[in-house]
Amino acid sequence: MTERKSKELATLVGRDVRLEGLLRATSPARIEGSFRGEVKSDSTVVVGPDGRIDGILQARELVVMGRASGEFRVNGMVTVKQGGILKGTVSCTSLAVDEGGEARCEVNIPLEGQSGR
Repeated sequence: MTERKSKELATLVGRDVRLEGLLRATSPARIEGSFRGEVKSDSTVVVGPDGRIDGILQARELVVMGRASGEFRVNGMVTVKQGGILKGTVSCTSLAVDEGGEARCEVNIPLEGQSGR
Protein backbone atom coordinates (compact mmCIF):
# COMPACT_ATOMS: atom_id res chain seq x y z
CA MET A 1 0.00 0.00 0.00
CA THR A 2 1.12 3.52 -0.51
CA GLU A 3 2.10 5.67 2.45
CA ARG A 4 -1.13 7.65 2.15
CA LYS A 5 -3.25 4.50 2.09
CA SER A 6 -1.45 2.98 5.09
CA LYS A 7 -2.20 6.12 7.12
CA GLU A 8 -5.90 5.67 6.30
CA LEU A 9 -5.95 2.07 7.54
CA ALA A 10 -9.15 1.70 9.48
CA THR A 11 -9.51 -2.03 10.04
CA LEU A 12 -6.89 -4.45 11.29
CA VAL A 13 -7.45 -8.09 12.14
CA GLY A 14 -4.36 -8.80 14.27
CA ARG A 15 -2.07 -11.79 13.95
CA ASP A 16 -3.47 -13.55 17.04
CA VAL A 17 -7.11 -12.86 16.11
CA ARG A 18 -9.60 -15.31 14.61
CA LEU A 19 -12.87 -13.85 13.35
CA GLU A 20 -15.95 -15.31 11.69
CA GLY A 21 -18.83 -13.37 10.20
CA LEU A 22 -19.29 -10.21 8.15
CA LEU A 23 -16.65 -7.49 7.94
CA ARG A 24 -17.62 -4.16 6.34
CA ALA A 25 -15.00 -1.50 5.67
CA THR A 26 -15.04 1.85 3.91
CA SER A 27 -11.31 2.44 4.39
CA PRO A 28 -8.38 0.10 3.68
CA ALA A 29 -8.37 -3.08 5.77
CA ARG A 30 -5.51 -5.41 6.64
CA ILE A 31 -5.96 -9.00 7.77
CA GLU A 32 -2.98 -10.42 9.66
CA GLY A 33 -4.95 -13.06 11.55
CA SER A 34 -7.60 -15.51 10.41
CA PHE A 35 -10.96 -14.47 8.96
CA ARG A 36 -13.77 -16.75 7.79
CA GLY A 37 -16.90 -15.27 6.30
CA GLU A 38 -17.76 -12.30 4.11
CA VAL A 39 -15.79 -9.10 3.55
CA LYS A 40 -17.39 -6.06 1.89
CA SER A 41 -15.02 -3.17 1.36
CA ASP A 42 -15.20 0.08 -0.62
CA SER A 43 -11.41 0.18 -0.56
CA THR A 44 -8.31 -2.02 -0.57
CA VAL A 45 -8.09 -5.24 1.42
CA VAL A 46 -4.63 -6.60 2.25
CA VAL A 47 -4.10 -10.15 3.46
CA GLY A 48 -0.78 -9.87 5.31
CA PRO A 49 1.98 -12.50 5.29
CA ASP A 50 0.49 -14.32 8.30
CA GLY A 51 -3.11 -13.59 7.30
CA ARG A 52 -5.71 -16.07 6.11
CA ILE A 53 -9.13 -15.43 4.64
CA ASP A 54 -11.69 -18.02 3.64
CA GLY A 55 -15.00 -16.86 2.23
CA ILE A 56 -16.50 -14.23 -0.04
CA LEU A 57 -14.80 -10.90 -0.60
CA GLN A 58 -15.96 -7.77 -2.43
CA ALA A 59 -13.43 -4.92 -2.62
CA ARG A 60 -11.95 -2.21 -4.80
CA GLU A 61 -8.48 -3.84 -4.70
CA LEU A 62 -7.02 -6.98 -3.16
CA VAL A 63 -3.41 -7.65 -2.18
CA VAL A 64 -2.53 -11.19 -1.05
CA MET A 65 0.69 -11.83 0.85
CA GLY A 66 -0.73 -14.69 2.95
CA ARG A 67 -3.46 -17.19 2.04
CA ALA A 68 -6.84 -16.36 0.52
CA SER A 69 -9.43 -18.87 -0.61
CA GLY A 70 -13.00 -18.46 -1.73
CA GLU A 71 -14.89 -16.15 -4.08
CA PHE A 72 -13.37 -12.74 -4.84
CA ARG A 73 -15.19 -9.93 -6.67
CA VAL A 74 -12.77 -7.05 -7.06
CA ASN A 75 -13.57 -3.86 -8.98
CA GLY A 76 -9.88 -3.21 -9.68
CA MET A 77 -6.62 -5.08 -9.44
CA VAL A 78 -5.77 -8.27 -7.57
CA THR A 79 -2.09 -8.65 -6.67
CA VAL A 80 -0.55 -11.84 -5.31
CA LYS A 81 2.81 -11.06 -3.73
CA GLN A 82 5.76 -13.41 -3.16
CA GLY A 83 4.65 -16.06 -0.66
CA GLY A 84 0.95 -15.32 -1.25
CA ILE A 85 -1.52 -18.02 -2.29
CA LEU A 86 -4.87 -17.26 -3.92
CA LYS A 87 -7.39 -20.10 -4.46
CA GLY A 88 -10.98 -20.08 -5.68
CA THR A 89 -12.78 -17.87 -8.19
CA VAL A 90 -11.74 -14.32 -8.99
CA SER A 91 -13.52 -11.59 -10.92
CA CYS A 92 -11.36 -8.48 -11.39
CA THR A 93 -10.11 -5.98 -13.97
CA SER A 94 -6.50 -7.21 -13.75
CA LEU A 95 -4.46 -9.85 -11.97
CA ALA A 96 -0.74 -9.65 -11.15
CA VAL A 97 1.18 -12.54 -9.63
CA ASP A 98 4.67 -11.73 -8.41
CA GLU A 99 7.46 -14.28 -8.67
CA GLY A 100 6.99 -16.68 -5.76
CA GLY A 101 3.25 -16.01 -5.55
CA GLU A 102 0.61 -18.61 -6.46
CA ALA A 103 -2.78 -18.15 -8.08
CA ARG A 104 -4.68 -21.43 -8.24
CA CYS A 105 -8.00 -20.02 -9.31
CA GLU A 106 -10.56 -19.51 -12.01
CA VAL A 107 -10.24 -15.91 -13.23
CA ASN A 108 -12.83 -13.77 -14.99
CA ILE A 109 -11.50 -10.52 -16.44
CA PRO A 110 -14.27 -8.92 -18.50
CA LEU A 111 -13.48 -7.21 -21.78
CA GLU A 112 -13.29 -3.43 -21.48
CA GLY A 113 -16.79 -1.96 -21.45
CA GLN A 114 -18.40 -5.21 -20.34
CA SER A 115 -19.46 -6.15 -16.85
CA GLY A 116 -18.69 -9.68 -15.75
CA ARG A 117 -19.95 -9.13 -12.25
